[in-house]
Amino acid sequence: MLNRIVSENEVLITTAIWLKKERKCEIFFCSPTRSRGLDGKRNANQLTDALTDDGVPARNICIRTEGADIMAKSSAMQEVWQVECIGAGGGSPATQRTHFDRGLESIFSHCDGSLTSKGVKINYALALPETTIYIDLLQKQVRKPLREQLNLWVLILTFDPYIKDIKSIPPEEDYPVFYAVS
Repeated sequence: MLNRIVSENEVLITTAIWLKKERKCEIFFCSPTRSRGLDGKRNANQLTDALTDDGVPARNICIRTEGADIMAKSSAMQEVWQVECIGAGGGSPATQRTHFDRGLESIFSHCDGSLTSKGVKINYALALPETTIYIDLLQKQVRKPLREQLNLWVLILTFDPYIKDIKSIPPEEDYPVFYAVS
């Protein structure tokens, strides 16, 4: 398992493309990273350019500065995806755990119940790169019974070996066997 530096924007872009191509969703809100001196406008441009280059129409995507990192809906509005993305930096293991905890917390801080009351299925998701520390934290803190109760998907950005992809784990499925996890 590679422990590389992966920006949150890279996770957001790859996840948005996966939602469009694999789940046939329309992306309607994205919140590119803007904190700690990161250039929000540059990240927003990088996002829309990457989506356009990959055949995902980005002209109708609303770029926001708050809320879920990605909000997407299926064509018939039967399901909505609310995704929180986290990157992996070069910080200490304690810093990585803090990023993980904040990402997990952020998923549910944006819940308001308005769509559920209208009969729309909401899929919550945590999107993150495949790193040893994140996989370890997932297996210890975000187990299947919790994911089922919360309808929480886990979307793992993988590099195989240089191709980015999303490994999706629905709430009702066990985690696959990960390699090199201590």
